[in-house]
Amino acid sequence: MRRPRLVLLVLVAALLGLSGCAGIGGTSPVQPGLEVGGADAPRVRVFFPGPVNGATPESIIRGFLRSGAASDGDYDTARSFLTPDAAKSWVPDGEILVFSTEADVAIHTVDDATTTVTVPALARISADGRYAAAAPGDTVQATFRFARIEGEWRIAQLPDGFARWLAGADVGRLVQPYAVNYVAVDRRSLIQDLRWFPLDHLTSRLARAQLAPVPDALAGVATTAVPAGTRLAAESVSVVDGVATVDLSVRPPADQAIRQNLWAQFVATLTQDPSVVSVTLQVDGSAIEPPGASVPVSDPSQVGFAPIPLTTAAPLVRRGDRLWPLDTEAPISGQDPKSAAPARDDLPAIGAAWTSVAVSADVRDVAALTRDGNNLARWRGRDRYDVAPFGSSLAPPTFDSRGYLWTAIGGRSDGNPVRVISLAEAPATAAPREVSADWLAGEAVQAVKVSPDGERVALLVGTEGGASRLLVAGVVRGAGAAPTSLAEPVELGAQVGRKQAVVWLSSTSVATLATAEGGVTRPVVLSLDGTSLSLPDTPAALSLTSADNERGLVVLDGSGHVLVRAGQLWLSAGEGAEVLVPGR
Repeated sequence: MRRPRLVLLVLVAALLGLSGCAGIGGTSPVQPGLEVGGADAPRVRVFFPGPVNGATPESIIRGFLRSGAASDGDYDTARSFLTPDAAKSWVPDGEILVFSTEADVAIHTVDDATTTVTVPALARISADGRYAAAAPGDTVQATFRFARIEGEWRIAQLPDGFARWLAGADVGRLVQPYAVNYVAVDRRSLIQDLRWFPLDHLTSRLARAQLAPVPDALAGVATTAVPAGTRLAAESVSVVDGVATVDLSVRPPADQAIRQNLWAQFVATLTQDPSVVSVTLQVDGSAIEPPGASVPVSDPSQVGFAPIPLTTAAPLVRRGDRLWPLDTEAPISGQDPKSAAPARDDLPAIGAAWTSVAVSADVRDVAALTRDGNNLARWRGRDRYDVAPFGSSLAPPTFDSRGYLWTAIGGRSDGNPVRVISLAEAPATAAPREVSADWLAGEAVQAVKVSPDGERVALLVGTEGGASRLLVAGVVRGAGAAPTSLAEPVELGAQVGRKQAVVWLSSTSVATLATAEGGVTRPVVLSLDGTSLSLPDTPAALSLTSADNERGLVVLDGSGHVLVRAGQLWLSAGEGAEVLVPGR
């Protein structure tokens, strides 16, 4: 995955003074959830001046915080605001606190040698790159102590664990999300774990991250070919003429599949750095030969990792008992949405007794619930097969890309509420199977959606008070790709409000309908990197789906109007009882 960037050198030392109440860099809040899959922001290099003679403790603390936003990666200027002992002990590569703007930074002088700083928190980025949005109204306070060095104030003591505080406007310039790649347990496919990395020394940071074990959220779902205990034999990864050379401390086993996996992981991860075109791996200077390929390797496909084909059919709208093609471009082009193609004759008529219709990606299978949610039926061709009752208040059915139909028993469950049905078995006899997820005990599952690659599942779980949480978990599969259990979940969008629907936009992002405290409902894009992007509001929205990314979102409102997105507007695409995309 290439990430082109324009590298600009911005000289600001002559423009930014640090005396008195000079502001902290950045004048606008963080923009979480920049368009998922969109182009990167330009790479801007910024440097700051050190302390001036006679600077007050307040000026010193402001200068120190601002210089933490320098892009040289060495932080020599920031250390110049510290005493020698504090400069030696400070570790800038720790947790990053993202705050709003310079105008919101409050500094209070406790005494001549003590200052407290309070900022509104927007997010935290952990030392291992996990982004977590702060709760609304969250503030952080820190205490700094000072000492005089040759008559000048310097910071002598930092808060425990203090690394850097960055204004929101500086984040995209200094830290961005990248994928660390692992190998699916049951097939030759890479699974991405999105994490945030400082852009300085990026190739080396990505290589070190690739050495880490599989995270808990992918336990049982993915594996790694990196031998346990492996380190980088050199301090950094060298990049010469676009070739990154990774020198490992441990030689991998001679097994061909393991070596292919190792190469695929490093190539996919390191080539995200725009300076890296290809990769070579070695141990103590001795090359690790890639099976079936020559060095350097520039793409995982060279070592047997061909992209997994993902198919998505055109959207459908349910009108009466038929499913019709939905032309999402008609409203944008000014055409009459009702002048679209006729109803799909290859799909069954579905009577008014049924709701929550789902269609498989190959348009071969259809599923729906009775209106009370207590019974599930399947159609293959025009034949209907009623599934023997197995629970009540079932979650709307959904098909994954690997041959399984998913649902979940609603209401509070003491066991494992998620169920799957194999499409490979005869529809008349195929029975639901339980998917183990002990952490769902006591939860009321409202929706289940599987990612396009089939490796993760998003679950909307509710509480008695109407609150809802969106949990994403890896899918552990057994023989025949049968889902057997779910890995530990990660919550997305904890701060975006009450959620009532979910759809995958890609293998690493979802969209949900979120209602804030003020009652405004809007689609929100949630990325597995922890960020969110709010789209224009859609009053009375009930459900949403997507034929592609966030630009392909389709919303159904309470009046039966189908809405498609056109920039910041929602345009009518006619009316319908339900909108669905096969395979989504």
